[in-house]
Amino acid sequence: MTVEVSYTVLVGAGQVLARQESHCRAIETSLRAEGSLHDPSGLLLSMLAPGAHKALDAGCRAVRLAGQIGAVAAAELTRTIDSYVEADARVHGDFGRLASRIRQTVPAWVDPRVGTGVDAGPGASPAHAVAETTDPRDYLVTPQLGRDEVHELRQSAASMLGSLDWLATQFLGFSILDELVLRPFGGDWQDVTRAALAWQNAASAVAAISENVMALTSATVDAWTGAGGDAFRAAMATASAAFAGFSRASSHVSELLSDIARVSHLACVTIEQITSSISTQLLILAAEASIPIAGWASDAAHTVLVIQDIVTKVRSAQSVIELVIRAINAFLESEVPLGQALGVIEDLADHVARRAVA
Repeated sequence: MTVEVSYTVLVGAGQVLARQESHCRAIETSLRAEGSLHDPSGLLLSMLAPGAHKALDAGCRAVRLAGQIGAVAAAELTRTIDSYVEADARVHGDFGRLASRIRQTVPAWVDPRVGTGVDAGPGASPAHAVAETTDPRDYLVTPQLGRDEVHELRQSAASMLGSLDWLATQFLGFSILDELVLRPFGGDWQDVTRAALAWQNAASAVAAISENVMALTSATVDAWTGAGGDAFRAAMATASAAFAGFSRASSHVSELLSDIARVSHLACVTIEQITSSISTQLLILAAEASIPIAGWASDAAHTVLVIQDIVTKVRSAQSVIELVIRAINAFLESEVPLGQALGVIEDLADHVARRAVA
């Protein structure tokens, strides 16, 4: 079978693959920096933190391996190009020796790679026939965070209940401020929103890498024929599919973290309303308690009713907190898609590494 090779295209393809390793390093750095829970000190965040850290480690490992796949593939392609050049040089030498026997000359040997130092980055000239379709780093933007409802809840609840919480402790046996706000909603909840956006950025960036790799299949169809070209295109299609699978799994992680952030924000709004109502009731009880003797004696029945109503509201707030716990549990129980995507990339990285050594 005749093998046709365009060295310009192959060198450009190698550059594209090498650039993906650089992109993967940038993605891992971004995901590690923006996707971490830096202050999981509250009860709810401490539940989320182990699973979030495990997912982050898995995601960073997958991205790192994807970069290694690109680097090894680029190096293997370079070796393939070298072998083609060596074969061309031998043929040229043989032809030259044959020509000399009949007193003929052939042009001097010129390495076909000379003049192929193409720029395979995004926007490269179409004349190069192969280039990145998208720059993955365009997606690695700093997450833009909105209001910090949890911080606002802590401030407003402390302002409303701070001077009255002792009364709740007397009547209920626990601190409403601690039970509904400070203990469950401690830590930096902006980290959850930031992590959700970071995972989506990583998903988009890895999807761009998948597109860049897949584009090499069509770019080399006419430029590299024969079994070697077919094997290269099959390998690129396989790698692209693996990266696309990880991108989808990363989007799933982002969606689950977004759900946690969204439910916690709604919970904060509800709990702020509840604590505001409770603070009003506690203020009334405090005023009644300040009336000597009669305040405690004649209005005892009313006090009991108010306390019962406060207990009902506390239970409502606890039910809202339970919704946040459910969202966290949904995240903790959804390791399968990310684990499967990582497993596929691990298997592919192992296969590529073994081929490179063989």
